[in-house]
Amino acid sequence: DGAELFERLRTSYPTLGTITDIFVGIQTSADHIYIMRLTERRQNTTVLYSKSLGRDWEFENEVVLPVVSGTDVWRYQTLPERQYILFPYEVHDEQATLIPLKTLAQRYPLAAAYLAANRKELEDRERGKFRDSQWYRFGRNQNIGIQGRMKLCVPRLVEYLYVTIDTKGDHVLDNVDVCGITLKAAYASTNPYYLMGVLNSAILRWFFPKVSAPFRGGWWSANRQFLSQLPIRLIDPTNPTDRAQHDHLVALVQQMLDLHQRHAAEGNPQM
Repeated sequence: DGAELFERLRTSYPTLGTITDIFVGIQTSADHIYIMRLTERRQNTTVLYSKSLGRDWEFENEVVLPVVSGTDVWRYQTLPERQYILFPYEVHDEQATLIPLKTLAQRYPLAAAYLAANRKELEDRERGKFRDSQWYRFGRNQNIGIQGRMKLCVPRLVEYLYVTIDTKGDHVLDNVDVCGITLKAAYASTNPYYLMGVLNSAILRWFFPKVSAPFRGGWWSANRQFLSQLPIRLIDPTNPTDRAQHDHLVALVQQMLDLHQRHAAEGNPQM
């Protein structure tokens, strides 16, 4: 059942992998040190609970960023700020540079002291691979610089396909269980809200399990290899009918986002 529709969708439209970049989050190789639960957000500092030390630690606001895991992502809902990542990097033009330790200690002494308290364990990662002057760097360099993009977010394991959006690009993706999606430059005329509406649609919810891999309990894998196969109906910006449909869907998605924000503010996040 549905084979004819599946083939028509599969062969009639470009795929998500063609029009977007699909990427994973940051690989620290020591999440229990770098990723911490929020205790208190203050005017100039943020207090986080460190699993590695078993206690709260105060950090300068400029060197910690909210981090998103798969359980933080729900259809159209605002991303929470329940956990943060210590981010000892500067990013310019999507190129990330590790802040020199001396500079880090001068600008962010609280963060530098925290890293020093975890130095031995950070140096011992991967059988001593990090015993050098940059012992506090993340485990891998991939995707560090692009975390600041406006991006759609999708959990790596889902019961059905759904996405939300990081509109300001101020959240970092957890590598383990969430993917980011951004439009390639050649498709910049497409509003990310339009793409969000398409990915949250009933037709792609129906299509997705047919190209994904099942897990026990009714879960499906939303890794890049499966997401990239999704058909996306793009609009022709020179066609008035296409443009009107595009703008109408964007307006509907914006209404959904605004509605979820109001419900969250009222203490009723689930709809």
